[in-house]
Amino acid sequence: MIRLLLFALLFVTPAMADNFSNNQSGVSSCTIDIVGSSSTPITATANYSPITYNCSAGTYLPADATECATCTANNYCTGGQYSYNETTPQGINPCAANYTSSAGASTCVPMSYNINYVLNGGSSVPSTYTQLEYLESTGTQWIDTGYIPDDNVTINITFERTTDGWIMGNVISSGSDNDFGISNTAIRFGTQYVLHKDFSSKSTVQMNKNGYTINGVHTTWLYTPKMELSESIYLFWARNSVAGKDGKMYSFSISNTNNIIINLLPARRNSDNVLGMYDTVSGTFFTNDGTGTFVAGPDAGSSWSQYTYGTGATMSATPTRTHSTFAGWCDDAALTSNCATPKTIGTTATGDKTFYAKYLCDTGYSTNVSNTACDANTINIQWDDGNGGYTAGTCTYGGSITTPVTAPTKRGHVFTGWTFDLN
Repeated sequence: MIRLLLFALLFVTPAMADNFSNNQSGVSSCTIDIVGSSSTPITATANYSPITYNCSAGTYLPADATECATCTANNYCTGGQYSYNETTPQGINPCAANYTSSAGASTCVPMSYNINYVLNGGSSVPSTYTQLEYLESTGTQWIDTGYIPDDNVTINITFERTTDGWIMGNVISSGSDNDFGISNTAIRFGTQYVLHKDFSSKSTVQMNKNGYTINGVHTTWLYTPKMELSESIYLFWARNSVAGKDGKMYSFSISNTNNIIINLLPARRNSDNVLGMYDTVSGTFFTNDGTGTFVAGPDAGSSWSQYTYGTGATMSATPTRTHSTFAGWCDDAALTSNCATPKTIGTTATGDKTFYAKYLCDTGYSTNVSNTACDANTINIQWDDGNGGYTAGTCTYGGSITTPVTAPTKRGHVFTGWTFDLN
């Protein structure tokens, strides 16, 4: 009989040992009676149990780590109890096609895409206005849109802040928790700052009850804010006052379901050069409700908006062009594909869209080579002197005709004027 002292956690087959379990743990030493003189080695194998981790929403358990990590962009992590697996991460799920998320998200949301318009010499505002790239406040100008949003709207705004203050929000007098706004440092609902970010450079923000998108990157809210308010939205806004703040406004729109219900573009009224925001949906021109004068940005050649996958959009804007009739938005620069107004983007559409304005020239006018204007037709004139001779000339449609400086002569007759055959 051989006595063997082992210092380990041992697994021994019953045929080779007496009075010893082959599945013991927590044993620092033991004595095994070996029967006979077997040459078969004794193998001791370590036992392990996987550790369970509790990961909160927005985190997951990586395959090569021993603690929860923040969910990466374009993935969602609902959180839960996970066992460590050295080859497979636990609790991370990729967003479906056409959905997106930001780091730390627990859900995915439909992606949003830009809509670009090529106006081909026209304007998104009527010919009595000039569209501008942006409208700038110097600190005392502001606009009351008169629009009170509900909890189902999506707000799109492109702006640039130049001093501390609010570029958009709900004007109140009591500081209640219902108001909201965007400043150059934050988005705030009531008393809570739901996002801290430097907005001092040009930024495009889209927000609704499901979250916000900043320059194309979507993030869910830390909590679910309500945009159902009792007061209208002000642009160039200072909280708890009606004074405006410095900043540039490039565009502002609100949609409900898939319809754009307000679409404000910076514009100048040509008759008196007054500056403001023109609503292409209602035809309303919003001017300064404060003091002083807005600063005009350069003339603009196009406008933009956004749509969201699964929702789509319907654009009813009709740009104008001199001596032209708008004939719809087309999918191609040649103005031959799917030209329509209003223009509808379906719920399954994806990617940025570019639409091209098509026009029909008024009678007497033709499209120029670059398709940016309808120019007056050139009309050929033959001045018949009554003696079998002709002098060539031209005029433009809508213009005046200048007769020859020298009147024609005919033997035995007195010249009394010209008669025009206008066919």
